[in-house]
Amino acid sequence: MNLLGLDLAWKPERNPSALAIWCTHDAAGTALEQPRAWLYPALRSSAEVQACILQHAGSSALLAVDAPLIVRNPTGQRACEAQLNADFRRHHAGAHPSNLQLYPEAETARLADALRAGGFAWFPRQGVATAPAQRWQAEVYPHPAQITLLGRDRILAYKRGSVAERRARLAEYQQLLHQ
Repeated sequence: MNLLGLDLAWKPERNPSALAIWCTHDAAGTALEQPRAWLYPALRSSAEVQACILQHAGSSALLAVDAPLIVRNPTGQRACEAQLNADFRRHHAGAHPSNLQLYPEAETARLADALRAGGFAWFPRQGVATAPAQRWQAEVYPHPAQITLLGRDRILAYKRGSVAERRARLAEYQQLLHQ
């Protein structure tokens, strides 16, 4: 199964999206002798993002997306955001609210719908299907993952502060990931 991680810009006209890819199988589903990795750090449109995903996903893939994929609520926050905030607010790892008032065009949801049409099903809530040729997409939350997987009390705010402070926290984060 190929793994893809997408930091999707909520407003692509202001910020780029980034896509990291770890391929263990070719497009036909044959295992590669040596895994391949790619990083696309500055994708400027949903079309670019979708093209990169479809180019590298192969027949079996998990796409983890750091962005709201289903936005139907007119205002406020989604139920998943409320639950996540209840569990992780004390760690400064909550989710920003996403709703149709803030994001009336919901570009992230349109991309998710386009990927569904391209064969990316929603990742199941309970268990993983065993079909060998399946593509999944899932909404993920990196800050709660930092707390849970790295055993931290607070997130490493590697996107805030001076350049020197951000570099130091990013280096610390990378070191934690390699442990």
